[in-house]
Amino acid sequence: MKLKPYCEFAKEENKDNMITIKFNNGIMAVVFDLYCINPNCNCVDVALDFVEIDENKQFKYKLFSISLNTETWQVNGKTIANKVLNCEELIAEFMGDLNEGIKGTIRKRIEEANAYGEENPWEWFGNVDFEDGSGFGYSEIFGERDRENFSFEYQDKKYFVDDQYCINPDCRCNDVLLTFIDIVDDGETQEPNFAIRMPLDSWGYTIEFSNVDSGEMKQVIKCFREHINNDLGLLKTRYSNMKKFGKKVIDQNQNIQRVISSKVGRNKPCPCGSGKKYKKCCGS
Repeated sequence: MKLKPYCEFAKEENKDNMITIKFNNGIMAVVFDLYCINPNCNCVDVALDFVEIDENKQFKYKLFSISLNTETWQVNGKTIANKVLNCEELIAEFMGDLNEGIKGTIRKRIEEANAYGEENPWEWFGNVDFEDGSGFGYSEIFGERDRENFSFEYQDKKYFVDDQYCINPDCRCNDVLLTFIDIVDDGETQEPNFAIRMPLDSWGYTIEFSNVDSGEMKQVIKCFREHINNDLGLLKTRYSNMKKFGKKVIDQNQNIQRVISSKVGRNKPCPCGSGKKYKKCCGS
């Protein structure tokens, strides 16, 4: 789960629309709300950080943080930062006053977080190994968009085509791995039937593996081609998107590396936790 503060992905006109709370004891607080931006994640929690502000809306001290389940609207976890005030009482007051207005705001921001994650998958996707040339499924990174183009039927059997691409922007492989999976009625996926590797400038292919006879395989491929109107441009666009994703991942990692380099002395322990000096590890 990759959490990101709302103010960092909100549209420009919404960046200053922060949730503010006035407690019964007179304390004013602003709420920094953080959301999971992985659109493929099934988490339902939002993190809320409460920071005290003065009458001029200047930040003073952090009060507490809670993890809020947005299905049950119950507190799943909490961290008390201010040991002087009775923050447990403040949390109970906030939860007791939690109204549909705030709930609606949070629900809407969850939708915005998912939309942001779909457009910026490099911000939440895990570590990527560019060395082994392994491919990634398009839906693994970009979710279920265009799924209808990769779902079809042949002789009363439902198929889904998982398209995988190399994301190394320096590689000019220019091909796609298509795995044909038949789907049972209740939506579960069975074992893949076969997979082919295909160049993006023709419909020629090589077989990666197959659990069906060659005649059936050819007919299923033909049916898929007809389903997408023999449009290689669809696959080329997805290939391009995956390469852009790979470049974004590299650029982001380089930016992080530059930030670390500017803050960590070369003879200091490396922040990655290896136990080596920075110059002998990530700074080499």
